[in-house]
Amino acid sequence: MALAIFEDRYGGMATHIAFAPGRVNLIGEHTDYSEGLVMPMAIPYGVAVAFRATDGPSRLHSIARGPSKSFSVIEVVPGSRKGWSGYAAGMAWALKDRGHQVKTNIEAVVEANLPIGSGVSSSAALEVAFGLAWKTANGLTLTPLELARLAQHCENKFVGVNCGLMDMAASTLGVAGHALKMDIRSMETEPIPLPPGLVVVLCDTGKSRGLASSHYNLRREEVQRACDGLGVSILREISFDQLEKGKIHLDDVAYRRARHVVTENVRVGSFATALRTENQLEIRRLLNEAHASIRDDFEASCAELDAMAEIANSVSGCWGARMTGGGFGGACVALVTELAVDIFVNTVNEAYVQRFPTMEPRFLICEASDGAEVTQIGT
Repeated sequence: MALAIFEDRYGGMATHIAFAPGRVNLIGEHTDYSEGLVMPMAIPYGVAVAFRATDGPSRLHSIARGPSKSFSVIEVVPGSRKGWSGYAAGMAWALKDRGHQVKTNIEAVVEANLPIGSGVSSSAALEVAFGLAWKTANGLTLTPLELARLAQHCENKFVGVNCGLMDMAASTLGVAGHALKMDIRSMETEPIPLPPGLVVVLCDTGKSRGLASSHYNLRREEVQRACDGLGVSILREISFDQLEKGKIHLDDVAYRRARHVVTENVRVGSFATALRTENQLEIRRLLNEAHASIRDDFEASCAELDAMAEIANSVSGCWGARMTGGGFGGACVALVTELAVDIFVNTVNEAYVQRFPTMEPRFLICEASDGAEVTQIGT
């Protein structure tokens, strides 16, 4: 659809399509900005940008949200763009701010099949896709990790969400059939194969979330308060025993935020082992513990997420479920045997709607997919 709309809108053909996948994080929540461990996977749903270079101003059109005001890539600065096009323009600014020569404007049409506000990183996918577009139009050379870091820079300094690197890195570094165990400090990435016959089901609660307007930045401030009390720069530097010894220097909120991060890092390593050995009981235990920790210690869950995880865990064929993403709404992730998926979705949907009649849950069956790429039209 994007190609047809592009031709109709701009009177010619796009030269390239950039696609960036969203991600589902299996475990390791709110640990990336403490340089901790995470385990996301890229999914086959994402953001596609059909584009071409142009001598005129940049003109962007979203199939879902309509056109944005035109702009010159040379003039864009933080605060100059709002709404969805801010993510696109922000990537051009991020490239320039990090020393890349970005002078060529583009015409583009955006098409997405990611549920917005569901915790699957639609914003990161949009940034990465436009990063590929600006890179291609301006003849730049970037590694996947460099592209991810630029997208994080855009999110932090242009959009205004103080997020970590995980979402963008999952979008650029994804490996089909595998989750990615990532050490955010070293960016060492280890693909972990998913057990055969097991699929990932994203259970969207229907309660939308917006990181910039949520408590996300507040949680980061609370984590930093814990670091200050413990005398460290990041929570990755301490063990659970060190946290317990230093808790006398923390208020209750800062202590619980730190306890979540420290214990979640341990769970990521254990979860990788459980996946490799296909240990169903251990997978369930770790996912349950992860959800309880994000709910009770980090306080980033909500009634809808708690109910979705509880219902999913009660259905036969589910190896475990927990909330995924930044929280405060969004979705749960469930690991489900392939033969049980249809029954799982129908059962969870019915039970969830009984509890929340005004909500419209959605379910996406996800395979682990490769990372972002740009394709030249006609090749």
